Amino acid sequence: SEKDKMKNSYRLRLSQKILEFFENIDKELLTKSKNRRVPEKVFWLGKKETAAFIKGFFDAEGCFGNHDIDACSASEFLMKQIQSLLLKFEINSSIYKNFEKTKKKYRYRLHIYGQKNLKIFQDNIGFSHSKKKEKLEKYLKRMVQKPKNSLLKFHNNVLWAKINSVSKKK
Repeated sequence: SEKDKMKNSYRLRLSQKILEFFENIDKELLTKSKNRRVPEKVFWLGKKETAAFIKGFFDAEGCFGNHDIDACSASEFLMKQIQSLLLKFEINSSIYKNFEKTKKKYRYRLHIYGQKNLKIFQDNIGFSHSKKKEKLEKYLKRMVQKPKNSLLKFHNNVLWAKINSVSKKK
C-alpha cells in the first residue's frame, strides 16, 4: 500500500530561499573528487571574495602540518586551479603527485610553505577553523627572528665584508 511505502521516508519542506540556494550551487563542486573543478565565476571575483572561497576550501580540505599548509585531492586540475587563485595573492605553492596505498589511487597534494607565503596566507586568507588558525599563528610566532648582525654589509651598492684579521701567507 501507499502508506507502507511512506513509512521509511521523510518529507522535507524548504523555504524558497533555501531551495534557490541548493539549485544554484555549481555542479562542478558536487561531482566526484577526481572531476571536481573551481567554478569559472570564482576566477572573476575580487580579492575579498576569492579569499573567502580559498578560505572555505582550505577549511574543508586543508591542514597545517609541521611547517606548511597543504590540501589534497584526486583532481590535479582542481589543485592547479587553487594554485592559480593563490597567485592572486602572490602566494607560491607546489603540487606533488602521491600514491595513497590505503586508497590504491593517486592524489595530488598542494603545499604552501616558507615564512613569507604562510604569512601572506594568514594575513589575506586565513582559516576559519580554530585549530588550523591557532597552529598557523603559533608557527609564525616561533618563526619571527631577530635581525642578525651580518658580516656582510651593503653601502652605496658595494658589498663590504667585516674582516677580523689579516695574516700573511708564508
